[in-house]
Amino acid sequence: MSPTTLPAGPEHGHVTFLGAGPGDPGLLTLRAVEALANADVLVAEHEVLDVVRTHARHGVAVVHTDTDSSSDVVPGTGTPQLTVVDSASTTVGAPAVRDAAHLVMEAARGGRRVVRAVSGDPGLDTDAAAEMLACAAAGVPF
Repeated sequence: MSPTTLPAGPEHGHVTFLGAGPGDPGLLTLRAVEALANADVLVAEHEVLDVVRTHARHGVAVVHTDTDSSSDVVPGTGTPQLTVVDSASTTVGAPAVRDAAHLVMEAARGGRRVVRAVSGDPGLDTDAAAEMLACAAAGVPF
């Protein structure tokens, strides 16, 4: 079964780790565009949010992980504050501070199709690799 055809349902959530490359939306793969078009939740780094959002379906829940701004980091922890925004980039609520790995796993466990977008290659990104290991350890398909 292709990862593209994974069913979505309460028992079939899935996380797709997506490398947005150097930031040019024209360089995204067809698979990346398809994953974005079918995503229920998009968790993206600040650097790639605009690149991947252009291919996301209308109404997707977007979680922006802004680690560049010190005001978005929880004091003393180094953990980024995650802010949930709608497709028009307006804040709809501030969730409890959670790291990206727990956020994507929580959404996938709820049967949602999650796309975790990072700049460059997720296989070479230390944080994305740690998130993949956390998903594997928790039994969350990715």
